[in-house]
Amino acid sequence: MKRNIYLPLLTLCLGLLCACNDIFRKTPPPSFFDFLRDSPERISIRITVNDTLMLSHNDMISAKTGTLPDIVTAQEFARQYYTREIADSMVSMTTLGVYYLGPKADWGHLNWYNHVKSAGLISSEDKIHIREVIRGILQYKSMANTEYLGLLLGPEKINLMAGNLGLKEHRPIIPFPVSNFLLFTAFDSKEAEGFPAIPQNLSFEKYLQYCHIAQTILKRRPGYIRKLISDHPFQTDNSHMEDWQPYGTAEAYHAMVREIAAINNNNGTRFFPPANEFADWRLSDYGTTYRHLVIQQHVNQQNIAAFGYADPLLPAGQRYKTEIILFLHQLSEEERMQFSPMAEQFIRGLTVPRNKDLIVRLQELTGADKTGKSI
Repeated sequence: MKRNIYLPLLTLCLGLLCACNDIFRKTPPPSFFDFLRDSPERISIRITVNDTLMLSHNDMISAKTGTLPDIVTAQEFARQYYTREIADSMVSMTTLGVYYLGPKADWGHLNWYNHVKSAGLISSEDKIHIREVIRGILQYKSMANTEYLGLLLGPEKINLMAGNLGLKEHRPIIPFPVSNFLLFTAFDSKEAEGFPAIPQNLSFEKYLQYCHIAQTILKRRPGYIRKLISDHPFQTDNSHMEDWQPYGTAEAYHAMVREIAAINNNNGTRFFPPANEFADWRLSDYGTTYRHLVIQQHVNQQNIAAFGYADPLLPAGQRYKTEIILFLHQLSEEERMQFSPMAEQFIRGLTVPRNKDLIVRLQELTGADKTGKSI
């Protein structure tokens, strides 16, 4: 009888021992710092602290930057808003809804909508303040809001702003993500609705014409197009979309962020607003409250591009203003999935004053020397 009792117990113990052994034998996944140490040639990074260049590594290598030009669109919005080229107005949610393609294609807009609705920011007339529209782009990556503001501000003026911010060799910014999706995505009945086939090697002006065709079709039957995308599988031709993604070097984007910060600090044409304006950019998990904080990231087929600008609220006489650009190049699909959340969190950590020793560790891992150069 005792033998019958002990045998199952022995089997259970052996099973648990084998399971624990498998767990401990597994190699833990590499950390972000492991990647920096092992692949410094695939990293571009540039960091300034209080206007002193602390780290510069591979910052002349170009990378596709995808949605990072949202920051340029936002700066042009700020310029037109504060100079009153566009009105301090309320925007109809119905107007924005025309460009909404549903949660399968534009989950960011749905998240933004849920936020403004729960926060009571939508008026009884079903309208939202225009400053909340730009918040939907910067914090939620709403494609619908970006399309609306791209039309309102004008793609030519957005690209002029890119040049004014130092991106002289920047590929033209197409501020129409909804049109991009419709033009480069195959879904049922697309041809019947009149969407044109897109030839390669289009000029910027010609491409804008195709975007306007897509916008016209969408405005005619927004609910129907949304239903087509929602009810049927679709496939996006990323090879075409990649050709139209803007690109630039870490040095160029770093200069752009510093230029925006200077504009913000020196006159009323603010892009980086106080924490209570446009958005609440406080990081309570780090115990730090910021005067200004913006972090943007984009992941495409081969790289991750991210940047941050931060100015924490510190006691009188203390300051830790940071501008950070980070590009990770030639990533595999597994690396993209693994490092995309890490990269943004890494930049957040670098903005915290008590984490200043991280920069020293970066210098060691990348082999870059501390410059200590005022710029």
